Amino acid sequence: MERADRVMISIAVRAFYLDIARWATEEPARWGPWVAPCPIKAAETADRKRVTWTKARVDQRTRERLPVLETFARAAADHHRLRAAHLALARATPPGGHFVLDGAPYTPGRERGPRRARAARPPRPSRAPRILGLGDG
Repeated sequence: MERADRVMISIAVRAFYLDIARWATEEPARWGPWVAPCPIKAAETADRKRVTWTKARVDQRTRERLPVLETFARAAADHHRLRAAHLALARATPPGGHFVLDGAPYTPGRERGPRRARAARPPRPSRAPRILGLGDG
């Protein structure tokens, strides 16, 4: 089995060698000593075979997933309708009010701009007694 990114690594190495050669023409004193012939020929970076294999894998994946596309589209539409209903409920609730969504209590925020609802959480117990060794807390 061929390494999937072999061609991409070759392209990067070849580009590095060619960059150094170009820089050496612009600044010979600095880059000239580092110039070397590129060990990777242009033909070795030909991408046609990899592109063909990639397209074949994508096409096969599409053929495998096509039978469940309708189910996925229906589930996405149901999810969108549910979230739109939740958003309408949150927008209809005044700031400071409470509403229950899927069994979880929420309180709309008091921020300006787009109104955001936050999940209402029970108050956290103080950690001070435990930290100070004054009991369970």
